[in-house]
Amino acid sequence: MINKIHGGSNTVTGEVDTVLANMSYRTGFYDKSAVVIRDIAGRHLFNNANKRTAQTVVEQLAKRNNINISKSQIRNVINNSATGRLRSIEEISGALKNGI
Repeated sequence: MINKIHGGSNTVTGEVDTVLANMSYRTGFYDKSAVVIRDIAGRHLFNNANKRTAQTVVEQLAKRNNINISKSQIRNVINNSATGRLRSIEEISGALKNGI
């Protein structure tokens, strides 16, 4: 599990399967990545390393989909989601697309 690599040990506010199910309702890299960011970093899915886990997952999605997005852009969106400045999938997705 990616989260354990980054120092987490268990889920606190949900299940990984729920994140995957939520992703399945969306299309495209940006909306699927927005779900990952909201559900992992925004909702603090794990006891530790939520932002690092979300970062790794989004970076892997970008790589697999040949999307050119910088690590710092992803991190900025994750930080804004984790602190509640970005909440909805549409806000997070737009921030990923356009930078913030």
